[in-house]
Amino acid sequence: MADLVYLNLWLNNFSESNMLQHWGSALAEFPVSATSPGVWSLAVYPLLWSETPVLQQSFQEGADVEHVTGLAAEWLHADCAYEAEMNWDLWLRASPEAPGKRRQVPSPVSLVCFGKEFEDEGEEGRCDLQVNFGLDFAFVPDPDELTHLQDSPEMEMARQRTQENIQQLLGFVRRLERRLPVAKKLLWSESGENLAEKILSGWEQES
Repeated sequence: MADLVYLNLWLNNFSESNMLQHWGSALAEFPVSATSPGVWSLAVYPLLWSETPVLQQSFQEGADVEHVTGLAAEWLHADCAYEAEMNWDLWLRASPEAPGKRRQVPSPVSLVCFGKEFEDEGEEGRCDLQVNFGLDFAFVPDPDELTHLQDSPEMEMARQRTQENIQQLLGFVRRLERRLPVAKKLLWSESGENLAEKILSGWEQES
């Protein structure tokens, strides 16, 4: 079953005065899609997720990071969460009828900044920055392909494309660690499964 993949970051000396600067740095490091660059939506939530956003805006053409953080700064407060959506290019299965074949398509990712007073009831606890990478099928082997393709050239190509997706994700995480004062990080899936183990165990089944 497909599973959402997240990255939680806790930063040193994170505060209301610098949180949007750190969020902007994370947005600037994101590997945007070649065909769909920029920020495509922005929402600012007060107090908790169930509240109506005080700001919700879509951009017909991707907005630059400076513009988006400037808009968010108009609602700067420690009890707000700031969510931006961007696209990156992932290799995904071309169609259910084409096992092994991949095409590179823009895929949405959300990057959230949590004010210290924002109430988040997630199982992992409130972090400072969170990245929602979307469903894990871009990073783990396809069970149907493992069953039907086995050691075929198509399976090897699918494996290579999936590894490119993984490398892009890990490269982004490494850039964030270099750019931000990261005290702690957690790459996790919604089901609670260890993502690294899930990836490795899937390829071990294939081999």
